[in-house]
Amino acid sequence: MAKSLAPRSQPYQLAAAPGRRPLLGHVLPLWRRPLEFLESLSVLGDLVKIHIGSCPAYMVCHPELVQRVLVNAQAFDKGGPYYDTARTLAGNGISTCGWEDHRRQRPLVMPVFQKQRITAYTRTMAQEIADVTAAWPSGRAFDITAAAHSLTVHITAKALFSGHLGASAVDTVDKCLPVVVKGLYPRMLTPVKSVYKIPTPGNRHFDRSLSKLHQSIDEVIAAYRVTGTDHSDALSALLDHHDEKTGDRLNDAEVHDEVLGILVGAVETTPALLAWTFYLLSEYPEAAARVREEAKSLLAGKPAEPDHIAHLKYTRRVLTEALRMYPPVWIVSRVTTTDVELAGKILPPGTAVMWSPYILHRNPRLFPEPERFDPDRWLPGASPAPPRNAMIPFGGGSHRCPGETFGLNEATLVLATVTRLWKLHAASGAILRPLAKMTLSPGRIPMVKLPITQP
Repeated sequence: MAKSLAPRSQPYQLAAAPGRRPLLGHVLPLWRRPLEFLESLSVLGDLVKIHIGSCPAYMVCHPELVQRVLVNAQAFDKGGPYYDTARTLAGNGISTCGWEDHRRQRPLVMPVFQKQRITAYTRTMAQEIADVTAAWPSGRAFDITAAAHSLTVHITAKALFSGHLGASAVDTVDKCLPVVVKGLYPRMLTPVKSVYKIPTPGNRHFDRSLSKLHQSIDEVIAAYRVTGTDHSDALSALLDHHDEKTGDRLNDAEVHDEVLGILVGAVETTPALLAWTFYLLSEYPEAAARVREEAKSLLAGKPAEPDHIAHLKYTRRVLTEALRMYPPVWIVSRVTTTDVELAGKILPPGTAVMWSPYILHRNPRLFPEPERFDPDRWLPGASPAPPRNAMIPFGGGSHRCPGETFGLNEATLVLATVTRLWKLHAASGAILRPLAKMTLSPGRIPMVKLPITQP
């Protein structure tokens, strides 16, 4: 069982990051080598002051301090560089909205993620997974990251929107969402936002892609409104659910933002997790063999189904370890709403506070041999037990990701379905280059799929 860290018996260490540049602050290392830069901060102290342009921000590097931020959502509200930029795409849905809006909207959105609905989504995704992965090319290299992205777009369309997104909207999401997500990270770091109003080819491509996404979602919502049919899916739940006491319900603009939030969570983070996991299994063949044997033994030659998920214990540990090493959401921010104490320092209202699951998960004081892929560190009773409050791939507190179960169920079924029938190994010469943008992606990974009967 995971353990909580004992309360700290000595003062937290405050520090300031060196290398601040005039006007730019620490933008250059955050842009050029963000992961290395953040890891260097964790060596400096528990709360480290940095600058994004001329704006100061505090990087939280100790899990106890991160937990204080997570559980005090009113004082540490969603905002700062990450969320201010993310709202460009996801608007004011529960994944990005502030504390006051979150209190009202979350109860109206949570029916989407009720256990019964998750079970129904999972039944739908199982067949889609079997069909799509069977069509992955065999015997020649293909990009597993792109394949995982396309797979999750189709799963989301079928499982969350009953397939009523339509072929055109699915194609729009598949092509446009990566363009927008890729463009958000530089917008987060650039001190002068007006440069993105200049009609350069890149800016125009970003704006067109964002506009197409918004238009596609609006068209689907309008189509649902016209028919008035309950499709027993996520969009129907968002449109129909209301507060029984007050009659409050989401308006179309709010539903639009929630749909985009669900799409970003389902179509950006899960593909990254799958791509990282397949790559790690290709690097650790013993782990891949254990996943394969578990799937073969449990599934008995049949496709993976929802009832299998709870019994795919090693597969789930593999995914947990992949999330530890390469959390898709690798950096997060908040903004203080009042004078608040953190690590003995009083932060005034409007102070940006940031932390990185990536650097917490790779801290050797928290996870021994953090560079080693070891799914069995998550065995019940493992010693030393991983500290619970240092493993935060889905956030925490009242803002913990509501789609966690959906995403993990999806990834578990994909892994069991694929490994039961095929081996995936990185193509010769494939080089892993982590891309730390709004999500932590492995970038293009050419892999080869072979039937398990072949060597």
